[in-house]
Amino acid sequence: MILHARLLLAGLLLLQSSCIGISVVAGRKPEEISKTIGPSIGKRGFSDGGKTTHDALTMWGEPRRKVVEDTREYWLYRSEDLTWRGAEIFVIIPLPLLIPVGHKRIVLEFDHNQLISYTISHARQRHFGYFLWEGLQFGKETRDCTGGWGCY
Repeated sequence: MILHARLLLAGLLLLQSSCIGISVVAGRKPEEISKTIGPSIGKRGFSDGGKTTHDALTMWGEPRRKVVEDTREYWLYRSEDLTWRGAEIFVIIPLPLLIPVGHKRIVLEFDHNQLISYTISHARQRHFGYFLWEGLQFGKETRDCTGGWGCY
């Protein structure tokens, strides 16, 4: 009986993150999404997705704001996805201490009515401590937004 309990405890410990530290989630970091837009605001584009100002108006409607500089236009939209700020504490098990502070910003950049850039702003996430996947870190920033990590 005691042997089974020890094996169960050892198995549960192996499933934990094995990280000690803190991750600060703050600021903004624009990430290039695509060269086309999808059918709804903030979703990745498709190879046959919208590529013009007309497509953007048809699919997403009027932007919250437009900025024009020479032949370039910047259209600002607000995603339905929340943006989160705060910290995550890692002591074997990650403990998120995050609060929603608004919605993600999306910028479509057009040149001569053709989409040349589609970015979405995520939070900057910096790690301090020992993390199993990266080792010892002091202020290293998450590079990309894959899955839920770094996508705040």
